[in-house]
Amino acid sequence: MKMQPNIGIGSALMRITFGLTILSWSTARLAKKPRRQSYILMAMIGGMKVGEGILRYCPTKAMMEQMQKSDGLDKTFFESMMSSNCHEKQEHHFKKKRRRKREVNYEEKKEMNHTENSVYDDE
Repeated sequence: MKMQPNIGIGSALMRITFGLTILSWSTARLAKKPRRQSYILMAMIGGMKVGEGILRYCPTKAMMEQMQKSDGLDKTFFESMMSSNCHEKQEHHFKKKRRRKREVNYEEKKEMNHTENSVYDDE
């Protein structure tokens, strides 16, 4: 498989910048605490981001594009999630339930006030 640039120049510059930031932060921390595994992992992630920016090739993005082509999908995962209205319908249904419950409570309070007033009126 031939590596062709699959990220833009702006994204590449951002990856280089953030990669060098993470790399310099983690190496500074490693100088103080050389036995910490998390700083070594962060240094590796920062170096990977710098490499992605220099080569303008992201293997994760290439893998996702390859999966998208093999499945024959026209939309990306996030676009398909945003276009489905099932989440909005559930949220809207929940709001209606709460509204109905408040109305019932208001009616119950109104009846309770009416019965309390009638008890006091009888005396």
